[in-house]
Amino acid sequence: MEGKDIGKGSGYKVSELASLSEGETLMIGGKEIEVMGIISAEDFAKGRCFQEVHTDQVELLTKAASPPSRRFNSKPFCPPTMLGRAGHPENKTQGKQTSKPRYDPLAPGALVMPRPPSSHQWLHNKSGLPVVDVVIDPHLTTHLRPHQRKGILFLYECVMGMRAVGRHGAILADEMGLGKTLQSVALCWTLLKQGPYGGKAVAKYVLVVTPGSLVQNWRAEFTKWLGRERISVFTVDQDHRFEEFLASPLHSVLVISYEMLLRCLEQQKV
Repeated sequence: MEGKDIGKGSGYKVSELASLSEGETLMIGGKEIEVMGIISAEDFAKGRCFQEVHTDQVELLTKAASPPSRRFNSKPFCPPTMLGRAGHPENKTQGKQTSKPRYDPLAPGALVMPRPPSSHQWLHNKSGLPVVDVVIDPHLTTHLRPHQRKGILFLYECVMGMRAVGRHGAILADEMGLGKTLQSVALCWTLLKQGPYGGKAVAKYVLVVTPGSLVQNWRAEFTKWLGRERISVFTVDQDHRFEEFLASPLHSVLVISYEMLLRCLEQQKV
């Protein structure tokens, strides 16, 4: 994040690096590196991926009146030369988004969501975007049991309105210990990153409303299954206020208790 090299490696073939996908690992400079996501050519060229702000710095940025106690790198980001495999500049069209599944739907054990019917496309795909497969992150699929795979399919169809026209929602009722939380996390992560129309994400934010005693449990579950690098979860409690979530663009999941949600809604009305 500060522009410093933390490791260098060599000896890898171009074909090996080009075929890497999310969740795979390799060794660089004596460190094990895990591929956490794909950076678009546009974000890489403009340096957005190097300008993320840590959550502990949000308070410094929101207080414009007081100077930050930590000095940031003042040098403007200089985009590196975009070279192809043979050392020639990349074709600009290669950086454009293509309507392809985020993960391989034909991979062994892949969990592919059902494609929307024609009636659903007519209602929700006014732009005529191509229909692409929505595939559950293989990082999560490896942990799913058969009944959990069925549960995610059920939740996806219900939330997307594929089971009943104009009905979006579901109740997942099951005995304790059968993985309802994991199924919910997998659904949230999928909707935040993917969608059936042109691959565009269905949701921008996710709101989890839970009893106060389980707020931190939900945060721990998201971290357990996805890690801190893949997703940023904000919990509203005594030390973290709802206004901080509104002021920060870093978090995509908000976990809040019933009582705190009602209080925040009343404050927003005022």
